[in-house]
Amino acid sequence: MKTRQMRSAECGVRNGLCHSALRAPHSKLGNPRSWRSGFTLIEMMMVIGLIAIILTIGIPSFVRAQNKGPMRTVTSELLEALNTARAQAIIRGVVVELHVNPQEYTFDVRATTVATEGSSGSSAGGADQRRGFFHVQLHEDVGIEDIFVNFKSFKDSELAVTRFFSNGTAEEFTVIVRSLSGEVRRIFVDPITGRADFARLN
Repeated sequence: MKTRQMRSAECGVRNGLCHSALRAPHSKLGNPRSWRSGFTLIEMMMVIGLIAIILTIGIPSFVRAQNKGPMRTVTSELLEALNTARAQAIIRGVVVELHVNPQEYTFDVRATTVATEGSSGSSAGGADQRRGFFHVQLHEDVGIEDIFVNFKSFKDSELAVTRFFSNGTAEEFTVIVRSLSGEVRRIFVDPITGRADFARLN
C-alpha cells in the first residue's frame, strides 16, 4: 500500500514537473514583456547609410551659406550707411559726408555745418551732431577692391569723402568689394536721386 502511494506521489511530481516544463515556454511567448528588443546589423547599417547621405548633401550647402554670410552683411551695412547719410542730409538741411578709409576699411557718416541752398543750416555740435553718426567696419573676410568719388579712384588714398545734399542729390560714389570666397559687389550712389544700390559682378 505504501509502495503504491509512493509511486503515485512520484508520478505526480514527475507529471507536475513535466507539465510546468511544457507550460514555461508557452507563458514566455505569451508575455510580450519577456521578448528581447533590439536592432539587427542590417537595420543599423541602413540608419548609418541614411545619416551619411544627409550629411553629404547638407554640409556643402551649409559651408556655402557660411561663406556668403560676410558679403551679405557688408552689402547691407554699406547700403544702410549710404541711405543714412542721404536721410540725415535731408532732415538736417545740411551737407552730410561719408568718410571712407580704404586702408582701414572703415566708413563713417558725419554731419557738417555747411547749409545747402534754401536751408538755414544746422549746428553740428552736441547731441544733434551725434545723431547723424554711423560707423561701418568691413568684415575681415571682405576687402575694398576699388573706390571712386566723382569717377576718381581713391583706392590707394588714406581718405575718400563723398557728400550728400539736403535736396536728395549726392556726389557720384562707387565702391567695389571682394570677399575671400571670390564674391564681388559694386555698391554705388545715383547722383540724381542720392539713393544707394548694389550689383553683383560675378
